[in-house]
Amino acid sequence: MNEELLNQFPVEDVEQLGTAKSTLTTKPYVAIYSCMIISVLLFLTPTWPLGVLMLPLSIFALWKIPNEKRVDFFEDCFVIYHPKRKDICQKITYEEIVQWKVSQGKTGADEFAIEIADHKYITAPTFNSVKLYKTLNNIIPQKEASYIRKQKVKNTPIKWPWKK
Repeated sequence: MNEELLNQFPVEDVEQLGTAKSTLTTKPYVAIYSCMIISVLLFLTPTWPLGVLMLPLSIFALWKIPNEKRVDFFEDCFVIYHPKRKDICQKITYEEIVQWKVSQGKTGADEFAIEIADHKYITAPTFNSVKLYKTLNNIIPQKEASYIRKQKVKNTPIKWPWKK
């Protein structure tokens, strides 16, 4: 996230916004449980040593990977929690957003970027980009960066090379 936090909001006041419609966390439950199931199924095949290796690793990941909130979606806004500062988060209303996008990370987590008014940007790492994309696409699909770009191209008149 940016060092200068825009739209700062105390974490204690998040409960006053109501109940969250959706929450994104850091622990990849689907991947961990999938590895556990695959490792148990590998016990039934000749490649059982691979299952013996995968099962303890998936149990260790389920036990040791911290599960922290990253984003809470509410009726009229969403809250992004800072990974290092536990006392402050960022509250963004859906009306403030000019555009948003989710970019694939090169080395670690994917990046969630939001442009708000006055060309200010808020970025945050996300480990569950598919759920984030689906949730934002259900709430504000017209503000996705690729949707805006397609609409601009669609509304641009064709310039024929032989006409001036």
